[in-house]
Amino acid sequence: MSRDELKPPGRGALNQRTRRRKRERKSPSPGEMLDRRDTHSDISESSKDRNFNSAMDRASQPSAFLIWLLFALIVYTGWLAPQYVADPTTMERPWRRVVATALAVVVFAAFSTLNFTAYSLLFARGSESARKLIMAVANRAAIGAILGALLGLRMATMMVRAPSGAERVTFLGFESNLSNAITLFTLILIATAWPYCWGPLREAFSGAAKGPLERYKTKIALVLGVFVVIGTHKLGFGIAFAVYRGVMNG
Repeated sequence: MSRDELKPPGRGALNQRTRRRKRERKSPSPGEMLDRRDTHSDISESSKDRNFNSAMDRASQPSAFLIWLLFALIVYTGWLAPQYVADPTTMERPWRRVVATALAVVVFAAFSTLNFTAYSLLFARGSESARKLIMAVANRAAIGAILGALLGLRMATMMVRAPSGAERVTFLGFESNLSNAITLFTLILIATAWPYCWGPLREAFSGAAKGPLERYKTKIALVLGVFVVIGTHKLGFGIAFAVYRGVMNG
């Protein structure tokens, strides 16, 4: 063996080997890259699931501000202005327009919410998102029925003392007012669930494509979503406008 072969490698060769090892350590293998992608996708999906579950938990329970606002409305209208709850058309013109607009918005949002819930049942009956949406809508409707019954019972004073310019209400009229108050507040609480319908509705449309159509589920979900949203809102606007005209022309 020659003397040159026995010499240790120079500093330049050592630096090249060091840089090569660093590059090998830094550059992951294809398998490691796939694992990292799967881990990242799992983290993003779990984050989306947490956000969705958090939103649906909020949907099932109205905010404290909304409950206090409705309770104040019950106290004020039940004792001081029950005749306007029984018949909003008896209000003066400026306030009647405000009430008619509010009722039209409530009817529109409640109609859309109930339609979206029905479509979630139709396309994703056994999914977790549809189940949570149904529970949220049902829970809010139950709370609305409780508050409406409380308002209707407060209106029983109209059987004893008639407001100025109004006739004394009979027991049959009291029962009618009670039913109307329950219906009104049930619709109000259902309408407040409208912002929470979009996530479950999107998942329902995505799950509508099954079998050979599953590869086109994004396009099918888009077509169904546009058709349902436009059709539902068109009908909702018509119903809301009818309510507005009914109160204004009553």
